[in-house]
Amino acid sequence: MKNRYKGLFSSRKVSTRLFSITRILFYGLLLYVLLFFGWWSNLQYSQMAQLDRANQEILFYKTQISGDSTAIANLPNTPEYQAIGERTKRRKFIIMAGAAVLFMTIMTGFWYIEGGFRREVALANQQRNFLLSITHELKSPIASVRLILETFKKHELNREKTVQFADRSLKELERLNQLVNNILLAAKVENTNPWHEERLEMNELVNGVMEQVRSKFPNVRFSSRFDGDTNYVMADRTAITTIAFNLIENAVKYSSPENTEIQTIVRQKRGRLFFKVADNGIGIPDEDKGKIFDKFYRVGSEDTRKTKGTGLGLYIVKQIVKAHNGSIVVRNNSPQGSVFEVTLPTAS
Repeated sequence: MKNRYKGLFSSRKVSTRLFSITRILFYGLLLYVLLFFGWWSNLQYSQMAQLDRANQEILFYKTQISGDSTAIANLPNTPEYQAIGERTKRRKFIIMAGAAVLFMTIMTGFWYIEGGFRREVALANQQRNFLLSITHELKSPIASVRLILETFKKHELNREKTVQFADRSLKELERLNQLVNNILLAAKVENTNPWHEERLEMNELVNGVMEQVRSKFPNVRFSSRFDGDTNYVMADRTAITTIAFNLIENAVKYSSPENTEIQTIVRQKRGRLFFKVADNGIGIPDEDKGKIFDKFYRVGSEDTRKTKGTGLGLYIVKQIVKAHNGSIVVRNNSPQGSVFEVTLPTAS
């Protein structure tokens, strides 16, 4: 298995190298086309100017042969001479306009192709990170449960140890089940609208999710604030539970383990319900705030990242919120950390 993944990532490195070489060749070709076009435009301009000067000289010699000094003096004012100048101006304008249009066309094409290059690189990195994270997330609980089962098989354990190992196995299986559900849910929200809306009491739902997360992280300090005894939304219960669970668990994962404090706020205003999750963790860089809701995107590199995850949680949250005609934003907390705010329509 290890050699297979090693070969997979090795082939990905080769593909990335070939992609970089192709990109360099494209830039070289683009530079050559621009230089050639500049040379050609300058050549056409020079030849046209030389031709017009030759026509003016021919007209001057013809007038000089006639011997009429007055005609020679007034030659620049004659319609024939001025027609040559006007023709020169028109040709210059045509060359310059053609050059500008072609240059803009080339640069527009370059902008789109460069954007495609950047998207492909970002997608390749995201897929690589997803493969690395999903491999770890799948193998870790499987290896843990396998070790526990082998322990059961080889040793006679007392009741206390048996219950302890069984609880650990159930937690690992629940973690694995949650991972699989996230992957299936990510595929479902893209292709269908699986939500069944009902009238939900948000205070009760958030409290229930907080209790679930609190049982997993007993050392974390949780606090809630509800503006009003009841706050209702029309939404799918599973979907809103997924939003609350993912945001609260993410807040715990990206906070300091020594002094973690998570706060949730639910309030209503002008027909909209606001659900906030605030933490005092490491925060999110400004350049990543617009990307964290993309599929598979995770801040940093999978090679050095310590927190667990697959980059699907916030993507699923964003899709669910969008399907419920809501919005989600992320802001900096004070003095440190992040604040996620979900806005949903209230139930009439």
